[in-house]
Amino acid sequence: MSADDKSVRNASGLSNIAVGISKNARVTIGSDVSDLIGALNDGATIQVEGSAGKYAADGMTGGEVIINGDADDGAGTAMCGGTLVIRGNARNNVGQFLKGGTIIVGGNVRHHVGTFMIAGTIIIRGDAGRELGSSMIGGTIYVQGNHETLSANLLQTELAEEDVEFLEKLLAKYHLNLNGRKFAKIVTRPKTMTMIQDNMNVGTMEYANEVAIDRHKHKGFLPDVVKSNLISILHDIQAKCGYVPEAKIRDVAQKLEIPLVDVYGVVTFYKSFSLAPRGRHSITVCEGTACHVRSSPRVLQRISEILQIEPGETTEDQQFSLEAVNCLGCCALGPMVVVDGKHHGLMNTAKVDALLRNYRNAKHKVTRTIPQLEVPVQEQLIR
Repeated sequence: MSADDKSVRNASGLSNIAVGISKNARVTIGSDVSDLIGALNDGATIQVEGSAGKYAADGMTGGEVIINGDADDGAGTAMCGGTLVIRGNARNNVGQFLKGGTIIVGGNVRHHVGTFMIAGTIIIRGDAGRELGSSMIGGTIYVQGNHETLSANLLQTELAEEDVEFLEKLLAKYHLNLNGRKFAKIVTRPKTMTMIQDNMNVGTMEYANEVAIDRHKHKGFLPDVVKSNLISILHDIQAKCGYVPEAKIRDVAQKLEIPLVDVYGVVTFYKSFSLAPRGRHSITVCEGTACHVRSSPRVLQRISEILQIEPGETTEDQQFSLEAVNCLGCCALGPMVVVDGKHHGLMNTAKVDALLRNYRNAKHKVTRTIPQLEVPVQEQLIR
């Protein structure tokens, strides 16, 4: 067994095991585990031979978490990357706030799969229950069993050959099969989301001055479908420019034939959008109820003291921008701080100094990613 391999037996009650272990580590747990297994995993492979508690792989950005038994509520919440495999059944809220990565459930899910999902892939081999893809913005969900999806999503019962090949290859990797039944595919604006991702991968500033709005409009989309992609297009602009310039707002409104006030309303409603240039490093502090009771105000105050700025401001050297939001969807790991898209959970004032020091000393250029989409207060009430 190498230094990065670990085997844990009789580990009932073990939780949050991914924090602090090597990216290349391989961990095997020979029993059931408690909440937060694989939380914030950034590359390790964690295998659980039993069942898992709540919020498995919460905030995971890379690696694998494989659960051979069942999983409780909130599996894959706010995942940004990696793969979560649940061979048994899962309870409610699988893939809530999913921002990337893949979730596979070998059995059934009670209800609420992919709620507020932004990107990524969810595969359910059993039943998916009620409100499949509720408030889903992007990504793809495959389901074999019974489900109740929303009319706002696009349901495909006949999959393309590439979809079938993708599912067969991925499921075979984890020793699962298609069960002899056809999958249904639930998507939201798949062509537009694909184009946005393609543009993001170009790696140049080609679209900074001329964001490809026409690509969103002249690919055979009906006008109402184009208009429904306003948030996605604004994310494209924000990611390329670092903020949403006023000229781009007018350009989007004109080309998509949307009232200017409606575009401004979206930009000002979501705190993930900014009307002014942001710093090289973007810091977001969660002030939701769960984080607040765990002293997130102290964390925010300490960051403000060090950087000498208030939420909504940028440092004079353009290095840091600070924001405070209502919820980031990682309630079980609060207080939560996100820096340049990377989640830092269980934060306290003592950790803040080291965290900011690391980013201040970083000499590499930060590659901007699609920013966090803050959950509006109305949607928090649904949770």
